[in-house]
Amino acid sequence: MKYTGDEVVVRIGTSATNCLAAPPLTNVESLTYKVNQDVTQVAVGIGSRGTEVYGTLVKYTGTIVRWVDELAEVSGATASFATNVGAFSIGALTPLFVAVKNKLTGTVIVLCGCIGDYQEDLKTADGFLEETWTFMFASITNTAGSPGA
Repeated sequence: MKYTGDEVVVRIGTSATNCLAAPPLTNVESLTYKVNQDVTQVAVGIGSRGTEVYGTLVKYTGTIVRWVDELAEVSGATASFATNVGAFSIGALTPLFVAVKNKLTGTVIVLCGCIGDYQEDLKTADGFLEETWTFMFASITNTAGSPGA
């Protein structure tokens, strides 16, 4: 699923409850997430051309792209987005929760246990510095809501 920044309100926190109450992430260009069911085909046996389909591990991935600013972004923290997603950490990363509210439908999804890689890039056409957080997450929840920010 891919959203542009004007379609959703994104909030990040250190727990599911915390992220729902966190201030909205500013300057979001896009948010993408994918649930890969990781289905594979294997041969039935020697001498056969038949196959069987197996489901293996479910893999959850996501990406947030935003224009850089120096505001605190994660659940009232006092550091930049980069610091809060662990860009400068050499210790264990803190799993984060990302709440995504669709402004049109009001549906809220929460990406649970997000950990990932951070990078900054100047490759935008307009010359603004972008930051990208590419992450994996453990599970996803989906709740109906009411439209609006």
